[in-house]
Amino acid sequence: MSRALIVSNPDGTFEVHSDYSAGFVAALKDLVPAEDREWDPSEKVWRVSNPDLYADVVSIMEDNYTDVSES
Repeated sequence: MSRALIVSNPDGTFEVHSDYSAGFVAALKDLVPAEDREWDPSEKVWRVSNPDLYADVVSIMEDNYTDVSES
């Protein structure tokens, strides 16, 4: 089972914690401009600074993972 979790932060940014999926990474990079996303290799998390993209990111998560949850 492939899993992904999206976490909202109080400042409107959000983080994606997930198993690796090449399809998800490609879709995320297509959707979120480089200036609005950051990969943190030490935490293994994507950070997105544009809160307007939240629903779209959840949608691509649902397209690429079998177990998606929000926090």
